[in-house]
Amino acid sequence: MPPTSWPSPNWPGPRAASDWAARAGPTERGVRPAGALGRFWSIRGRVMEGRRRLERELGPGLAGAVPTPARAQALLWLGRLTAYQTDYDLAESRPEDALATWRALAYLGGVAEFRGDDERAGARYGEALRLFIKQGNAWSVAQALENLGDTAFRRGDLDRATALMDEATRVGRGAGDAL
Repeated sequence: MPPTSWPSPNWPGPRAASDWAARAGPTERGVRPAGALGRFWSIRGRVMEGRRRLERELGPGLAGAVPTPARAQALLWLGRLTAYQTDYDLAESRPEDALATWRALAYLGGVAEFRGDDERAGARYGEALRLFIKQGNAWSVAQALENLGDTAFRRGDLDRATALMDEATRVGRGAGDAL
């Protein structure tokens, strides 16, 4: 039977995968597992380790590489881990590269929200909502509506917040979410 804290924060599995991929240098092979491990570093509180590994895998030319979904995911996690370190300017700049291939608008809205800038957060969430509607991505539409509802609530516009949350619930249920 595994120990109660298994896997331990020192469990080598994710690190071994990242190290294996890194041997090829900053390539798609290295970026894919690094981005996939973002949640591991986040929930395990290994923010600095994750940030270092993501920066290593993305390479020195963070802004110059051709965008791919794996690279975009890695950039988003790098931005999130940087935001956890309260370096919001840098956190906001990381996912800018990801905008072309990944829905980073909602993330950037979240960074603005963390800063307390509801005007910018609302604008980013609104852009994300328009993109998701255009893509026909119902689950993401519901999420963007929820984010806009939160923003309206923080601004004290309770009627708008209620309407947005009701619409988010309706769209989410239509997308199969058990809300």
